[in-house]
Amino acid sequence: MDARHLCTVVLADNYQKLVAWYQKTLLMKKKMVVTEGFDWTELARPGLRIGITPAKQMGAKLPKKRANAVILHLVSRNVRGLLKRVKTCGGKVAFGPTYDEKGKYWYGAFHDIEGNDVWVIDLEAKP
Repeated sequence: MDARHLCTVVLADNYQKLVAWYQKTLLMKKKMVVTEGFDWTELARPGLRIGITPAKQMGAKLPKKRANAVILHLVSRNVRGLLKRVKTCGGKVAFGPTYDEKGKYWYGAFHDIEGNDVWVIDLEAKP
């Protein structure tokens, strides 16, 4: 079977605002924008692609408190710096940065401006 990961899709309550937040926070560029039939923006940077689309257009009603069944998990050379940037850009740090003594790596988690969970782990981690 031939299958590979294309991108993670985030359903947005406020589509334009969420696109702008991910662009600013994770320093991503627009790779593709679709406006005919439905709205879709694909953001990219080396090693990461995220698609964002309005939940309403996909027939999804987002709950007030998110209970994600799928979580975006990022790797970073600077977990502490990324979490600081998330906070500066209006997101919320869920926990961390935390140091794992046994594995000798940093990790943490944050919520984007719509409450979606995102985990982050040190690039050098070998858990």
